[in-house]
Amino acid sequence: MLRPFTSEPRQDDGTGQPDGEPAPPERRAGDHGGADLLPALAARVLGTPLTVVTGEGRDQLFLPHGTDPAAVDPATDPVLFAADGFFQAALPPGTPPPVTTPLPAPAGSTTTAGTTTGPTSQQQSAKPPAHRSHATPPWMPPADSSGPRYRLDRDGILTAPDGATYTQGTPTGRGNGFFAALSTALHHAADQPGLDSHEATRLRSRAGAPPKRLMRLNGLPGAPTERDSLFTPPPLRRFPGTPAPSQDARDGHLRRHLADAPWGPAADRAVAEWAASATGATVTLIEEDGTAHTYAGPSGEASPHLRLRRRGGDFVP
Repeated sequence: MLRPFTSEPRQDDGTGQPDGEPAPPERRAGDHGGADLLPALAARVLGTPLTVVTGEGRDQLFLPHGTDPAAVDPATDPVLFAADGFFQAALPPGTPPPVTTPLPAPAGSTTTAGTTTGPTSQQQSAKPPAHRSHATPPWMPPADSSGPRYRLDRDGILTAPDGATYTQGTPTGRGNGFFAALSTALHHAADQPGLDSHEATRLRSRAGAPPKRLMRLNGLPGAPTERDSLFTPPPLRRFPGTPAPSQDARDGHLRRHLADAPWGPAADRAVAEWAASATGATVTLIEEDGTAHTYAGPSGEASPHLRLRRRGGDFVP
């Protein structure tokens, strides 16, 4: 139950990837259907009610066969939070999170009697990420925060602090769906009545540009000194005797990774700030708990306003 949203392993057809790179992740935003079977199976096998909360803060109860729903006690029965492609334990407020455990290393990456049986030493040195449980549910406002925030109703309507309401879109595209959500928001902004025709054309041009092209023309998200901590692309494959990859090669590798793969919430603000600069629009990033971060476009209040919300492992416009 560690990786509920991971696709089946790719079959090696001998074609490989350009420049000898590993294949990009196959996961698409919103592709969570297969994970629904695991909580139902766990409830039946373990004989205990199990509640799963999604990134929107909505809960779904799974019961063992013959259990009365009225007998379920949410305060004592287990609760899981499904986000970023993983199930995580949702603990009562104030409970210390359990010790984190890294994911198992890929098969064939160990050594026996000094003989390497798998990936290169650079790949072996990369530690699998640890996935922490939450002492406080991430869709709830921080305990030390009393400022205005967006609120999500049960019908999926998002209400801003000023009372304006927005309907969430559908997660689409590769990775966490950020670039697909950005494109949808740009198209929506371009269709607003009264917008200058030249500005509408510019927004549609940005909306139709591939992510890699946007990053090539406008630079990569985040400061160069912090990218290693924000993004975790797979290591570049190097062959014996070849020189170290140039900075241009590393930047191109990161562009390809970000275009196809998800990143963690820690990088959200850097990418949202980059999106405002790359599109010339004001971008508001709405976190799961409703906290908002706004990055102004070059024209200030006159710039088109895009709103993107993180919903679990996905972004929606």
